[in-house]
Amino acid sequence: MPKKRGRGRGQKTISSFFQERNHETPAPAADLTCAQETPAPAANPTHAQETPAPAANPTHAQETPAPATNPTHAQETPAANPTHAQETPAANLMMTSDHDEETPSGAADITMTPEQETPSDAAVLTPGQETSAADPTAIPANSVSAEEQAPPQKRRKKKKKKEEKEEEKQEPKKQQPVKKFSKGWLDRFKWLAYDGTLMYCKWCREQRRDSNLATGTDNFRLSSLERHLPTDAHTASMAVRAKGQGKIVRGMQSAALKRAKAVEAALRTVYWTVTEEVANRKYESLLQLQRLQGVQAVKDLNAGRNATHTSPTAFNDFLRCLNNVLERKVTREVRTSPFVAVGIDESTDRSSEKHMVVVIRYVRVPTAELVTTFLKCAKVEDGKAATIYQKTLDILQEYNIPLRKVLGLGMDGAAVMSSDLNGVTGLLHRDNPFTVAVHCVCHRLHLAAAQGTNGIPQMKSASLLVDSIYNYIMRSPNRLAEFKTLADVLGEDYIKLKHVFEIRWLSMGEAIDGVLRNHRALAVYTEEKAADGDPTAIGLHQQLTSYLPMALLHLLGDVLDVTNHLSRLFQYRDITFSSLSKELTECFNSLEAMRQVDGPKLERFRVGVEQSGNFRDTPIEMRVGRGGRQPLEALQDIRAAFLERLLENLHARFPQVELLEAMKIFDPASYPAAGDNLALVYWGRDEFNTLMDHYAQRKVTRDGNVCEKYIDQYACEGQFGAFKQAVAARFKGEERVDENGVAQFHYYRPNELFKKMFGGANADYQQIFSEVFKLMCCCLVVMVSNAEAERVFSCQNRIKTKTRTLLSIDQLDRLIRLSYARIPMADFDFAAAREDYLLAPRRL
Repeated sequence: MPKKRGRGRGQKTISSFFQERNHETPAPAADLTCAQETPAPAANPTHAQETPAPAANPTHAQETPAPATNPTHAQETPAANPTHAQETPAANLMMTSDHDEETPSGAADITMTPEQETPSDAAVLTPGQETSAADPTAIPANSVSAEEQAPPQKRRKKKKKKEEKEEEKQEPKKQQPVKKFSKGWLDRFKWLAYDGTLMYCKWCREQRRDSNLATGTDNFRLSSLERHLPTDAHTASMAVRAKGQGKIVRGMQSAALKRAKAVEAALRTVYWTVTEEVANRKYESLLQLQRLQGVQAVKDLNAGRNATHTSPTAFNDFLRCLNNVLERKVTREVRTSPFVAVGIDESTDRSSEKHMVVVIRYVRVPTAELVTTFLKCAKVEDGKAATIYQKTLDILQEYNIPLRKVLGLGMDGAAVMSSDLNGVTGLLHRDNPFTVAVHCVCHRLHLAAAQGTNGIPQMKSASLLVDSIYNYIMRSPNRLAEFKTLADVLGEDYIKLKHVFEIRWLSMGEAIDGVLRNHRALAVYTEEKAADGDPTAIGLHQQLTSYLPMALLHLLGDVLDVTNHLSRLFQYRDITFSSLSKELTECFNSLEAMRQVDGPKLERFRVGVEQSGNFRDTPIEMRVGRGGRQPLEALQDIRAAFLERLLENLHARFPQVELLEAMKIFDPASYPAAGDNLALVYWGRDEFNTLMDHYAQRKVTRDGNVCEKYIDQYACEGQFGAFKQAVAARFKGEERVDENGVAQFHYYRPNELFKKMFGGANADYQQIFSEVFKLMCCCLVVMVSNAEAERVFSCQNRIKTKTRTLLSIDQLDRLIRLSYARIPMADFDFAAAREDYLLAPRRL
């Protein structure tokens, strides 16, 4: 309780003052009804403000309404606490009569503590200023201030300004809450909301519950929130909300599932369209067919009413998401591969645009698999080496593949690619001298066989005979129909005749095989046409029934069987150079033997003619050639010259590359016999040192740049011995059953050995033989052939038909990537594509 200031000697107490008033002032003057009808003059003219009366007790001024100061007038007049005279309306301590004349009243003599003092014009009166109780209207002579002596108009203006200042000072105090709202309560109480002024329960407000927090309160107390929790209104709101929340969640889950199924249905439709190389203009009709068939997921694509998702834009969006799935997978696997190799080729499409294709070979580290796949199809302005090389660098940078990681380059034999001076190979070696550039084996075989006939007119004539027969029969629908009918009458199986293409590696062998297998029907048909006087038929029939031309065709058939077998072998996707040496040796040996011994086709022809003079029931004549040479003698001379030229060409195109030969240390078939441990210790040392000279030594480029080595030679030497022992003991091969059901031992090929030894359950060997693993990766990524690039161009030609020549290069790249991969629909990650599609806001 604050201590009160002592009274002056002549001052009266408040109680005695009001007691005198109660006895001497008439009661009607303080009637409440009079206060409502006629405004009572204020005790202090400067504080006659119309504001609610504060409490009489200063200690409870902010909590409870103030009772009347005089108990006898508690029910008749408002509180008249002189301490707050500036806030009380018409609470004059000295009431006047009903006259209109204003009579200033003397201020009450009240002593206030410092805590109770408020700004006021009612000063504490001294004993000489006391007002007589007998005459309450009397005014002391010295109590009139300068303000009261001023004219009434000025007093009113000053009074008004003073009131406005007091309101400005006091109003903010009234608006300040007792406590501030804590934002942390919003996290603690999920049902709580705050609008900046009041806090309220949004659950109770939503359901219009009868609760204090439903309407809102500014009593910012934690206890108020805690008391609200167990109330019946809030408990009922929680129960209703929980029930409705479950329905909302289930509804949202159902809608999301429905939406996901609709998107996946559209993605599968687009995927099928692309992989089957169907034009995207068929996409809308395909969706319409599915709707008619009752596919609900496709019907749900129209959930947005105005969004049918059948436009070319929607198709391209779906295609982009499918393409992103494949690109991310390849990028992720390439990033983890220790080394890579790239295959480059360029061609012109149907719209006469020059395109460049890049394929890549890398190691899928977790499973130790060798992967060769399509990387990019790009447009180039010209076919110059600098343009092709710069575009290759741009593509590698796009996929974050550093050039130092590229250890293999596959290409064709064109000078712009293979030249080690200014070609793509030479430009690459300036940046990375460790890269092994290889001219495609299949290209070399095709060129060697084609150029082997140069300078031998008889062999050229035999090749032209095949083309002439094709043009005569296949380019005339009438002749083709007649020929098929004749073959059926003769009981011969019709074999389609093939055209010889300069750019197709196997076309010559297939064309010759078609002529030989249709020989009887061809001879009979050309004979009938020759009888009608057809000059072309006369010439063809003469060659089909002559010994030398037919013998040369059989010789070509035998040679091409050997070379085409090797070409098919090296067209396998993951063939490695460790297989090259053995297969080439077998090819050379077979061709060398044909110098002295007839091949199977030529032998069958020669024996048949010698025994019966016929081949396939067709008479063969021994016509003497120009110069009077006998057919058998001419055959021997031509065969010797042809095989000699062919073998020279092959040896020239397949030199004994020491580095590539050294890679056989990873071929289990070349290991010493089982049990010969001494031979195994010394085996492969020379080949190993050759590989170390290339990969374990620093190199300097032509521009003077130093390239660091890839392999630690000393660590690799220490691991190589244990690696050989492991291969010989456990990873040399396995028993396999052949087509006839006979079990035979099969040696692992290098890529099979790589997968068996370093993948799956044996992945720990990647750390045990870390340097050998890196060396094996260096050797296996080298590309033997560029067949993958040729396959990509074949895919491009199937997609970009005459009716689709307006396809952009970016769109063509996406279509090729999906069509080339041909991942089974059951294995494709449509969920990833769906999530990619739904990342953007869609009307679905």
